[in-house]
Amino acid sequence: MLSPLLFSLYTNEMTLNRNNVELFNYSDGMALVGFLFTGSAVHEEAYFSQVTVLQGLCQTSHLEVNVTKTKELLLQTKPSIMRNIHPVKLNGEPVEEVELFKYLGTAIDQTLTFNVNAENFLREQTSDCF
Repeated sequence: MLSPLLFSLYTNEMTLNRNNVELFNYSDGMALVGFLFTGSAVHEEAYFSQVTVLQGLCQTSHLEVNVTKTKELLLQTKPSIMRNIHPVKLNGEPVEEVELFKYLGTAIDQTLTFNVNAENFLREQTSDCF
């Protein structure tokens, strides 16, 4: 119970000032969401600069980002669109890119279809019936 409270106190003032990048804090974790568009070096540069800003904010607050627990999920409707995006690096280490990530109990995949959530819901409902 104390850990989420301390995390919230430490990260409460962390904000990012870019139109295409948002920072979401919840309990003891955070999600950095960047809206990148095809062929837009400006958006990609803004995203990576905000990753650097966030890393600096964490260092200032004496928080260490656990790179092994950090994941990168590129949301895309067409696989060819995002293949040229450079991988995120934290403290010189590359962040693992994943195709599916569970955040706050919701499975999010690259195409935002939510099929995994629907399948899990159906499985739970079916098992409750029998």
